[in-house]
Amino acid sequence: MGRPPRRFVVRAVVGAAASFALAAGTTLPVSAGSPAGYTVPDGVEVMEVVVRGARGGNTAFGDFVALGGGGCAVLASLEVASGDAVSWILGTPGGDTNSSTAASPGGVGGAGARPGGTGGATADTFDRSAKPGAGGGGASSLSVNGSELIVAAGGGGAGQNGTSAACSNSPQGENGFGSVPTAGGGKTPDAGGIGGLGNAGSATPPPGSAGNSASDSPPGKGGDGGNGNFGGPGGGGGGGGISGGGGGAGQNGQFGGGNGSGAGGLSGAPEPGAGVSAPRYAGAPAGPGEVAGLAVVIDTTELPDGKAGTPFSAFLNADFEVVFEQVILDPLSADAAPTQVSVTWSLAEGSAPLPDGLSIDPAGSITGTPIGGGTTEFTLAASVIDDFDNTRARSVVTFTLDIAQADPTTTTTADPTTTSTSEATTTTATGGGGGSSSGGSGTLPATGAAGVAPLVAAGAMLVGSGTAAALLARRRRAS
Repeated sequence: MGRPPRRFVVRAVVGAAASFALAAGTTLPVSAGSPAGYTVPDGVEVMEVVVRGARGGNTAFGDFVALGGGGCAVLASLEVASGDAVSWILGTPGGDTNSSTAASPGGVGGAGARPGGTGGATADTFDRSAKPGAGGGGASSLSVNGSELIVAAGGGGAGQNGTSAACSNSPQGENGFGSVPTAGGGKTPDAGGIGGLGNAGSATPPPGSAGNSASDSPPGKGGDGGNGNFGGPGGGGGGGGISGGGGGAGQNGQFGGGNGSGAGGLSGAPEPGAGVSAPRYAGAPAGPGEVAGLAVVIDTTELPDGKAGTPFSAFLNADFEVVFEQVILDPLSADAAPTQVSVTWSLAEGSAPLPDGLSIDPAGSITGTPIGGGTTEFTLAASVIDDFDNTRARSVVTFTLDIAQADPTTTTTADPTTTSTSEATTTTATGGGGGSSSGGSGTLPATGAAGVAPLVAAGAMLVGSGTAAALLARRRRAS
């Protein structure tokens, strides 16, 4: 029986809208917003990636802090090939703000693949404390061979009240918070999220601006928050994405009106191939942009030789590991729980079969008794499978297995020179008469070891003839 498969622990935050927290590991020496890269090694066919957009900025008023929305986390399985170049750009958080009695600009939008919108400024404070809006978070992106495949949107920047939006179990950005109607999240590539308006649609409080579409310049930028006036707070900037989230409305301090946070941008990942896990989307813990790639790393590179007729066993080893990451982790949530992932082995599609008499089980044990000798080349797949029997990650390895012929079988035979034989004797019969028409004489072989076969043969030839009757009569008289 083979040993249990080795496992890799991936931490996930448990909740109604589960977030993905990346495993801690080596941080690559690159700056957020700068492209970095990884080259896919031989054997990797499907790898899993986690990409997270940056959070929106926070805004503080004394001890009270209104939080920006966390970026969207995208978990996707990508079909790749040896030598593919994987690159990414990480988003940076939107700028935080504090209340001030002086006119103040809003928080800057986060940088990244798609920048966040700028928070709304405050003006005419009349020495009252007012809070400028925080900037929207920048989106993170991942590309393969220069083609952008994944965009993880940034969260919206905070306004005076409440938490701004990110995403939840969908690539679409959620709407902002606070203003009525609220800023709209990015929904389609063709149109950015709408800007927030206060007072049930009135433009009296300065409105936020709409987010950019995927084709605008710059593409997918979050909308800017509306400025506050007469001491009113500014609206939060929208998060960047494929299309940006709308900016939150500002507030007119003289006439009131709703103040809002920015909305989340639109995220996206490619449709999976047949049998490959579908992408998942979740609101991420508030933090900067992050990226990680996970692949099945196969440690076993060769197999022992076997012999026909002799029991054979070999145990394969592979792990599901982080192979690249750029992570600046916030402390894990208290409800973070580990989930264990096992590697499943099988014969790869299109491979030659294992040698006759051998089989492989899902845990990676090759066992059996080979039948016949020879050299066989076959390919095995080590996969991580999701709850729907789809592939999250897969790597393959080709083995050449030599099976020697069985030892020849040795048998013992008797030496013919030592075999004893009985000397044949003869009995002569004379005279005529009886029923024989020939009247001649004949010689009969004696019975015994040497005489039985000729006698039987002779009898077979003589049955029904007069000679047979004469021979029998003479033997009776002789006795």
